[in-house]
Amino acid sequence: MKPEDAAAHVSSEVKRRDPARFVAALFAPEANRRALLALYGLDAELRHIPDAAREPMIVAMRHQWWRDAVGRLPEPSRGHPVLDELSHAIASGALETGALVALADAREGGAGERELVGTAARVLGAVAGPNRVADAVAAALTSGGKAELAEARRLWKQERRARKAELPAYLPATYLDAPHPVTQVRLYGRALRMAIFNRF
Repeated sequence: MKPEDAAAHVSSEVKRRDPARFVAALFAPEANRRALLALYGLDAELRHIPDAAREPMIVAMRHQWWRDAVGRLPEPSRGHPVLDELSHAIASGALETGALVALADAREGGAGERELVGTAARVLGAVAGPNRVADAVAAALTSGGKAELAEARRLWKQERRARKAELPAYLPATYLDAPHPVTQVRLYGRALRMAIFNRF
């Protein structure tokens, strides 16, 4: 598959399966957006596994397939668009294989928001190491709780000047307390307002 076709396919799948993260990625710099969408494309595939296969053995086999495939990157991916895009991101230095394998492991265990948000923040420039904001956002996304969201926002206020570039990684949390139903228009509108005011 041609690189531009793989990128378009992954973008389309993220938009369909995870519209909040797709919209958030649009606010990332163009230089980072492709890698961010590749990461979200992998996450969408991993989260889809339990829906596509009910038998525990098949679920485990599919998780292992993705773990093995990601672990071999950036070697040729045999034409799978998500793997093609991940390979490109790894080759460019935007993603690391270890972080992707960790995400696959966590999703198999029923978790993964911490790995996903932390990796997304690093794609956008966060330095390696502890990231209180990313961890708090992940906790909010996992629980859906107002208290966890309030704590994430409190930490963001403390660190947002230094972490401004990371905002697209945290924007999905803004929909936790958004009026429902969250339509496409509201997704774009709310993300735009939050990006303008550097908050989520």
